Amino acid sequence: QQVISTLPGDFKELSYTADIKITPNGRHLYCSNRLHDSIAIYSIGGNGSLTLVDIQPSLGNFAQNIAITPDGKLLICANMQHSGEGESGENLVVFRIDESSGKLRPAGDPTRIANPSCTMII
Repeated sequence: QQVISTLPGDFKELSYTADIKITPNGRHLYCSNRLHDSIAIYSIGGNGSLTLVDIQPSLGNFAQNIAITPDGKLLICANMQHSGEGESGENLVVFRIDESSGKLRPAGDPTRIANPSCTMII
């Protein structure tokens, strides 16, 4: 049994996990953090153990749902909450997945969309 956090050790505020996805090759796990507005990235060991790789900002507010393309090259994150006056954290963000490390990098600018709560790849 393993107990791990999806948040940085120094983060003491309220946050909720929302979604968990594993890459098609089974090497990396991603977990979205609402309120912390991030995606925790883990490598999956041969015995199933998880090792934290990175915690990537979701580039929006209230990271909700995530999806990974069938080829494992892209991750899409739905950020579903308005951030305040004049700003919108409501968006979809596409990240490129580094196949070896699992780290994420934005594939372009976030796409503003009202209240995205689910991502599906068909």
